[in-house]
Amino acid sequence: MNIADLVSRAPGANRSRASSKSHPRDSNISRDTSPICHPQPLSLIDIPWHHSHSVSTGRRHHHPDLDLFIKYALDQGREWITMRMPWHQEGSRTAPSRPARARVQVCSYAARYRPYKETPENRGPCTDYWFGRRSVHEDVAKTGCASLGELRDLLKDDHAENEMRYNSDVVNVERVSTYDLSKVAVGGGWSDVTACVNLITHKYPMCTTRCYTILEITAALPPAATPKASQISPSFNPQDTTNPQTTTSGTPARPGFIIIQLPLQHSELPEAKQTKTTNCIFANYISIEMVRRLDGVHKRRIEWTMATAAHAGGWIPASLQRSWRLGGVPKQIVKDVGFVMAYLATQRRAR
Repeated sequence: MNIADLVSRAPGANRSRASSKSHPRDSNISRDTSPICHPQPLSLIDIPWHHSHSVSTGRRHHHPDLDLFIKYALDQGREWITMRMPWHQEGSRTAPSRPARARVQVCSYAARYRPYKETPENRGPCTDYWFGRRSVHEDVAKTGCASLGELRDLLKDDHAENEMRYNSDVVNVERVSTYDLSKVAVGGGWSDVTACVNLITHKYPMCTTRCYTILEITAALPPAATPKASQISPSFNPQDTTNPQTTTSGTPARPGFIIIQLPLQHSELPEAKQTKTTNCIFANYISIEMVRRLDGVHKRRIEWTMATAAHAGGWIPASLQRSWRLGGVPKQIVKDVGFVMAYLATQRRAR
């Protein structure tokens, strides 16, 4: 997959490949139009060059430009979580995540596609199993709720490191590299952009430790992504987790934000940058998380959405990973809402 060429020709390049030949039996399955939105790890060649994780042949590889790649990833991530995830899915489950006051909606999505670039090992069709959660909270700093500022301070910058504060499953985060974006104009209305590579270690109950190599990208949402109070219906129910009220009009208020985590090939990092963790299984996940304000008529609300797909590695059956009843991914992502609300309540009491 030549991500650099795709990024440089975005947004039309990924669609232009759809006419390439394929097996007749796959003709009803569309060509992949979001080649970075998968739990399969990206090669280091597919991301912008950085001296801390350059491959042996150095800069002769055609890496994507930093500004173009970041914008492409942000655009793709926002489109995926707002347009692909079936938030209106009939029969979606809702569950509590105490001490959060809001219930959490859980949905699933099987993304079936033909690979953007087929190889002998990967001819497709392929299927990724995504799970998402959505919750709507009062935009106020009180027990069971959170203000947009609190969530931004905790979740946006240094996202992986901060996760260790509220999620005991995350036991270590090692920063591999940080991209300098101080002189980079990403465009598209994106601002306050950060990008870094982390080695993240998770310890799950009764499971071998999992390690992940992740490219983390965060940004403030473009102004158009912030809903305007006057255009929210008076009948909007903040506890309704199936009917998000959003508009395309922006306000000058503090914008929401997005966090994208993309899996990378750990084995391609220089040896000095590879984790020294023993008895660890290297696994992969992609996650897209977005927080934005929904200005209602009476009270301001925050919509918090997250979508993820993963390959856990090892001997964990895929059916277990996807099971709510057996405590798989859908149940685990619901817990994060309660973890964050509990942590913020503790921080307020300490002040």
